[in-house]
Amino acid sequence: MNAPRDQDVISALRLRRWALPLLSLPPEPAAADQWRAAPPAGAEAWRLFLTAERCTLPLDRRLPLTGDPLPPAALAVLRQGARAESIRVLGVQSQLGRLGAMAAEHGWLLVVLKSGASLAQGWEPLDLVDLDVLVPAEATSAVQATLLGAGYRKVSSDTDQHLGGFLWEATANVEVHFALRALAGYPGAVERSLPAPADGRLRVLEPVDHAWHVLHHGVRAHPERRGSLRDLMLLACSIRGLGPAQLDALRARALGDSALAAVYERMLEQGIRMARGEPGADHFAVESACRLMGVRGEAERGLDRPMRNTVDRATFGFASRRGALRDGVRHAFARGEGMVAAFRNVYPPLGRTASGASRLALFTVALPFAGMRVAHARRLVRDSAGRADARADGEA
Repeated sequence: MNAPRDQDVISALRLRRWALPLLSLPPEPAAADQWRAAPPAGAEAWRLFLTAERCTLPLDRRLPLTGDPLPPAALAVLRQGARAESIRVLGVQSQLGRLGAMAAEHGWLLVVLKSGASLAQGWEPLDLVDLDVLVPAEATSAVQATLLGAGYRKVSSDTDQHLGGFLWEATANVEVHFALRALAGYPGAVERSLPAPADGRLRVLEPVDHAWHVLHHGVRAHPERRGSLRDLMLLACSIRGLGPAQLDALRARALGDSALAAVYERMLEQGIRMARGEPGADHFAVESACRLMGVRGEAERGLDRPMRNTVDRATFGFASRRGALRDGVRHAFARGEGMVAAFRNVYPPLGRTASGASRLALFTVALPFAGMRVAHARRLVRDSAGRADARADGEA
């Protein structure tokens, strides 16, 4: 018997399983298509599901295909989430217009990235919280001065990849990149970029660069988002127009990251199947369960914030790869890189910050907590799907 809080996560996992094939359909499928009704779930399960998966807008568009209306409480949660996502999309669209005008006036090559690029290409709007753009490194000073002169406020510090975020009134935060880790081995991305179909004043990465950046961001940069429905939809949109040779080039880039090649392959395969409208089994159910537990407020009691954050990071390393720590250590020491590199292979962002013994000790202490979390997540996946489906649903 599951506790009531676990039952909400189990119900949310069933909602994900129901939504995965539905979200693989085009934004406006043929009216004759019919889909089965959503599984029974309370308002809290719907809230967990929509918060963790960030797919409210596309799901709301496809809901009429299911025939049966949602219960009033669930529908209220869905519509509230759709309004919030719509407001964020409109905020980014307004920023694209302003930036397009600036790019045309000043002659910038301004490349829109990730989900902002999907809007610039006229694709289905997906949830986003900020707008990332890429400019040539030599243009960053001029871009910053122009944004500040136009009334934008700088709201965060610069990094080695981008300027601090810029905010104009209450719209979306704009992050100006002058380098991208995903494309560090593929120079010339700005020069290869193409005019954006929805606004020729802006540019988008060429198709393989764009799909690789989306895939890299969802696997290596944000392990906690691996396999989220929103990120899978963005990847599927990015893949949909690629030809066989381009898909081969994308797969070659993914397999080149040997420490995470298996995770890339799972994410890419799920994205390809969604792009074809045939998603198959859910390859990321365990990661989804971990996300749902995090949204629910599953952080272990009595742990301070640094430890909780480290547990969260280690959790997704374990969730994505059986034997992740073992493989990470083996890979790093085979190359003579030591323990920091080993931990980077389990959870990449941690490796960039683990600069001293205290960081390594913190991560080592977090491992048992993370292991217990993932074991609990796997049990919830089994309970939501039945043991016969569990291995196909994220434990492969």
